[in-house]
Amino acid sequence: MFVTPQYNWGYPAALKNAIDHLYREWADKPAVIVSYGGHGGGKCGAQLREVLAGLKLRTVATCPELTLPRTLIEANTGEIDAIEVFATHVDTVREALAELATALAA
Repeated sequence: MFVTPQYNWGYPAALKNAIDHLYREWADKPAVIVSYGGHGGGKCGAQLREVLAGLKLRTVATCPELTLPRTLIEANTGEIDAIEVFATHVDTVREALAELATALAA
């Protein structure tokens, strides 16, 4: 499972470094991408899906994109009440995890 913020429409360099470092261990394994950001992280998720496909990881169809409210980003407190902020995304995350569990069992 990859959980990543979207920075400037992409994923962080530290995540790419970690992926490159461990690519042999992840070959032919299923994965789910969960992205988050002010716009949900869809562009980040799309880029990451291409990278993972190149490394032969099999991403599940559902890739949750968690949207942070603009007011929370602008407040810049460094604190997030995840239960409150991401409550509307619970069903999508559950769906993605169910798909991942099915792929792992296969």
